Amino acid sequence: MTRILMMLTFCFSLISSAQSSMNMQLIAEKSYNVDINDIWAYVAPNGDEFALVGMQNGVSIVDLNQTPSLPEVFRYTGVPSVWRDLKTFGNYAYITHDQTLNPWVMKPQGLLIIDLDSVEFGKTPKWYRRKIAIPQLSGNFDTLKTAHNLYIDENGVCYIFGADVGLGGAIMLDITTDPINPSFIGIYNEVYLHDGMVRGDTLWGSAVFNGDFKVIDVSNKAAPVTIGAKTTSSQFTHNAWISDNNKVLFTTDEVNAAFIGSYDVSDMGNIQELDLINSSLSSQAIPHNTHVYGDFLVSSYYTSGVQVVDASEPDILVEVGYYDTSPSFSGTGFNGAWGAFPYLPSERILVTDMEEGLKVLSTEYPRASFWRGTIVDLSSNNTIAAAQITESNGLFSGTSNINGDFKWGGLTNGISNLSVSASGYNTANASIQLSPGLVNRDTIFLSPLGFSLIEKAQAKVLIYPNPSHNTFEIDFPTLEMGRIEIVDISGRVLHQFERGLEKKIQLSLNLKPGAYILQYFSEYNNSFQRRIQIL
Repeated sequence: MTRILMMLTFCFSLISSAQSSMNMQLIAEKSYNVDINDIWAYVAPNGDEFALVGMQNGVSIVDLNQTPSLPEVFRYTGVPSVWRDLKTFGNYAYITHDQTLNPWVMKPQGLLIIDLDSVEFGKTPKWYRRKIAIPQLSGNFDTLKTAHNLYIDENGVCYIFGADVGLGGAIMLDITTDPINPSFIGIYNEVYLHDGMVRGDTLWGSAVFNGDFKVIDVSNKAAPVTIGAKTTSSQFTHNAWISDNNKVLFTTDEVNAAFIGSYDVSDMGNIQELDLINSSLSSQAIPHNTHVYGDFLVSSYYTSGVQVVDASEPDILVEVGYYDTSPSFSGTGFNGAWGAFPYLPSERILVTDMEEGLKVLSTEYPRASFWRGTIVDLSSNNTIAAAQITESNGLFSGTSNINGDFKWGGLTNGISNLSVSASGYNTANASIQLSPGLVNRDTIFLSPLGFSLIEKAQAKVLIYPNPSHNTFEIDFPTLEMGRIEIVDISGRVLHQFERGLEKKIQLSLNLKPGAYILQYFSEYNNSFQRRIQIL
């Protein structure tokens, strides 16, 4: 991984890598006599839950309320295709298919719409096939016949991705005015988008052949604009899903040994990769689709089933559960789990395994424990890069980054003992508390070799917060009188304060942002210098 921290698996999971599950249980399963593909679900007005299963030869609707039998209540037989995608809006399901397996027998059928209103009553739903006319710049029209994926936003706009129209970007359709007769309202035609999702006025598109995700402003459907982009780790961006706070994007790359990535998208001009993770079942498996469920990611991997990740700290992704749906396959290859759907009110997770069928799973969504440490020079209060941190039970090890920071997350609970060392410093031992769902933050001080007892006493002076917006508190370990000076980098004294017999004093400065020196002159020769930072 590209973390500064080396993420090692926690102790009790070392033996589980040969097992098929961790913190996930199988509730029910249903086999098919044909390979299946993507998965979505429908919740009826009375709360009944139904799975919508894409098949190579159609669509299967399964009653999830009858477990473990999972009876099929409706099957639509359509154009044979490896790829189907399904989404719902209101009581309608919208389904696309990509290239047909035998176009000489069955022609592409465009957008399939199924009225699910009667499913909860055991009646056969109505369905419609729509080949929608898409206007071209030339003034002519093209017809939507095939597409790879679709997404429906909260406003009832259906986005069709990877269609056989234009470059295969994103076709936008209004499905609120007339749900069974969608109308064209716009197209993004700058680049092929394999998949995408939309929230508000922002489309997060996966430009798989470009190897990046595109951030697209779709506030004006007639003239969408790309406002950001970022190349993903394996440069084959398959899908993307935004966090609930709209600040972090999670992506997959559909190639061997690729990762699920997290990206800080709070600043479109400076998108940053935060972390990468893959499946502990196989580091060679291909991640296919990831979805955000609160603070968690629920992701499907070819050959390795489904994975649950605690993403509450997006720069420390932690695997907290998995279930191998395809024990007959492992490692590389395009067999096994296609999709994983986590959005049922019952919190059951639906997984479609191409060969094994539909799996209904449960999990308690266990929380990871997180630790963030900063390694600091006891004499200067400066941070220490490349310090070696080792947990005594082998839970983790690694080095601090250029800012002296170290981070870790895992499934564990309790006290851990650390050994921290760096060139030119005495080794320090520390105990840290790890608690599920909490982030523990610690500062560990290292004393330079030959550091005297007097210097150690002086170093115990605390200056906080640092950095600060011109207000600092100084906490002295002893009572004595002295003088405090604030000096700029040229040595010019900008502020001067007299210290009486207070143990704690507060400084209010009026300085421009930057670095300064705080000097203390003591009547007992306990003088020191510290760097302070004004924000």
